[in-house]
Amino acid sequence: YMALQYGIFVANYPLTDDDLEGGRLPRAIGPFRHKLYGLTIRPERLQQIRRERRPEGRYASIEQVRYELRGAEALFRRYQIGWVDTTGFSIEEIAALLAEQARTSLIEGLRRSERSLAEAQRIAHLGSWEWDLVTDTALRSDELHRIYGVEPGTIDESSEAFLAFVHPD
Repeated sequence: YMALQYGIFVANYPLTDDDLEGGRLPRAIGPFRHKLYGLTIRPERLQQIRRERRPEGRYASIEQVRYELRGAEALFRRYQIGWVDTTGFSIEEIAALLAEQARTSLIEGLRRSERSLAEAQRIAHLGSWEWDLVTDTALRSDELHRIYGVEPGTIDESSEAFLAFVHPD
């Protein structure tokens, strides 16, 4: 559903008792920590589901369910993995929530990257620009404006305005 509707590929990785006891993410998913998002459920609902599947033994006990959920949430907190209680959501609602989380995460990453680039350009006193040949516009970094001795955003985006600052040779 997520791949078809949003182009996001997801996988379910159930945590085992060994994972929870060790307090560490499983090796298979550790390298993907920045892409993880946890889904939890209320203990009573998970117990109900498990009783329908395998009513006998520890698997469906409320103690086991609570232990697993507490352990999973502790891992999420330790590794700063966002999570949501999905008890009252449909698959479509969960998918929309995850898609929004992915979008927000991408935007935050782009903003961090832009800030890092601007800081590096400021320190190195180095500017950058992009020239769109189709629209004949040039986007310039704030540092390039400062190099030219003008306030960022005060030069028209046209290539003519940009080229007026370039030495003719």
